[in-house]
Amino acid sequence: MKTIIAPTDFSGVSINAVDYAADMAVDLCAELILFHVSEQPVAVSEVSFTVPVYDKIVSEEKITNLKNSLNIRTKTK
Repeated sequence: MKTIIAPTDFSGVSINAVDYAADMAVDLCAELILFHVSEQPVAVSEVSFTVPVYDKIVSEEKITNLKNSLNIRTKTK
């Protein structure tokens, strides 16, 4: 089984790359895996940085919206 992994940070460039990966996955009859990547700021103090729950919820909503738009683009293939 062929698998294509498409990382995204939801920028315009990464959305174009995901669209390209989706088109390629359809042509190759491959599975497409999407995942969100982001850079975590480096802590420069004694207090560690934690990712707010809000960011996680927003990321999940964005990845769901991206998945839905890819289903429309590829006609659910």
